[in-house]
Amino acid sequence: MQKNWIGRSEGTEFSFEVPSINERVSVYTTRVDTIYGVSYVVLAPEHPYVERLIENASNKAELEAFITRMRNMSDI
Repeated sequence: MQKNWIGRSEGTEFSFEVPSINERVSVYTTRVDTIYGVSYVVLAPEHPYVERLIENASNKAELEAFITRMRNMSDI
């Protein structure tokens, strides 16, 4: 992933368990020393795990509306 970027970036790739769907999410950081302070990991609305994560949510309709809004936003 990083080797295809213009320029060079040094860092570490590791993964977090997502027990509810029995998967792992890979994360890349240039600041591995900050990993102990991680509060959350954000997935893009297009990520294939998103649909699986909300599948049995009690507020699924609300989450789907939010995901649709995020997909329709322009780049920040």
